[in-house]
Amino acid sequence: MSLPNGQINSWFMRALSEPIARMANRQDDCTGRFWVGRFQALRIMDETGLLACSMYFDLNPIRAAMVESPDKAVHTSAHDRIHAGRGKQIDAAAFDLVPITNKEAGDKIKNTPIEELKQQRKAKKRNPTGRRIACDAWLSPLALDKQILSLDPQVHGDGLRASDGGFLQISREDHLNLLSWTAN
Repeated sequence: MSLPNGQINSWFMRALSEPIARMANRQDDCTGRFWVGRFQALRIMDETGLLACSMYFDLNPIRAAMVESPDKAVHTSAHDRIHAGRGKQIDAAAFDLVPITNKEAGDKIKNTPIEELKQQRKAKKRNPTGRRIACDAWLSPLALDKQILSLDPQVHGDGLRASDGGFLQISREDHLNLLSWTAN
């Protein structure tokens, strides 16, 4: 079945919001639409709206008086971008996927002592790849790359993020300066 793009978007939003609405209504013992009033799903129409949305999320902890500056807001992309600029690295969480046959996997399990397998699994949990990456490497780049179109299939050899295309026409430095200025 082939649907026009607008119908795919509305189908997706309905499929996404309906189970959440049913669960929330059961918990709150009420009826009606979940995405009504304060919690609305809005389409971001242009780059200005996308920038405002990005700033909103990164500045939320400051508005809530949880932290005093974006570099202290641990669970935001701004925090990761700021600290990556200072050289901070994290363990890569993306697994290095190397296809092996069932026979190879079985042989490894049969021929490797149990203690060694346990140690390998523990080591993989701590740092699955053994690689260190910039702490913002998992984020989509800020600067939009017009060579990478959103409809083109994406191949990500390093396995760090879903998109390498970027999302704004702004440099990292300008974005962080704007964020800092807005926070004050």
